[in-house]
Amino acid sequence: LGVLTVNAFTCATDILIPTTAGIFATAGISQLNETVTSVQKYCNPAVKVRGILFTRFNPRANISRQMKELAEQLGEYISAPIYKTYIRSAVVVEEAQANSQDIFDYANKSTVAEDYKAFIEEFLKEVNE
Repeated sequence: LGVLTVNAFTCATDILIPTTAGIFATAGISQLNETVTSVQKYCNPAVKVRGILFTRFNPRANISRQMKELAEQLGEYISAPIYKTYIRSAVVVEEAQANSQDIFDYANKSTVAEDYKAFIEEFLKEVNE
């Protein structure tokens, strides 16, 4: 990971890891955890991974479910919970990006917007506990 990422972790208190349900993404979580561990050791002992959020997730695809299970095991290993809410894959995300809009302005009633709203509620509930 780059210097900007390390600097951000040095200043942060919590880290949220957004990821896809893929084998390379799972490997990336391991690398990210190594960086977090180094930052905790040398720069910021208080920083911690708050959780892992799956994005572009297809709950009907076997590979997505398998990768989520693998990531859950990895999450247990690095003491990072997997959020219950996941962000489903949908074309509307690319359409919003192509129109330079966020998902709430572009398609507020889409499944993806609803997923993000549910995640925000889950995240804030956890933070406020």
